Amino acid sequence: MKIAVLGAGAWGTAISINLCPRHELRLWARDAEHVERLRAERVNQRYLPGCPLPPAIPCPSLIPPCISPMAMGAAGVPAIRTGAPFRSPS
Repeated sequence: MKIAVLGAGAWGTAISINLCPRHELRLWARDAEHVERLRAERVNQRYLPGCPLPPAIPCPSLIPPCISPMAMGAAGVPAIRTGAPFRSPS
């Protein structure tokens, strides 16, 4: 199944790492600097250090390319921030 995981904190990263062997997925983060670190280091040093991100997980910086080809979405963001990740950047 094709899955978009929105939110690259500890929860979104852990979901992505665990689903990757069985599904095609993409991991999106709101913060462009965080996305660049994920791409370069292939580990989420900020929220889930020591757990490598498989090379098969792309990390797009924009939501449309992340979700458009996917069949399912999962939000890995804190409930208090639910609105923010889904708004367009100003």
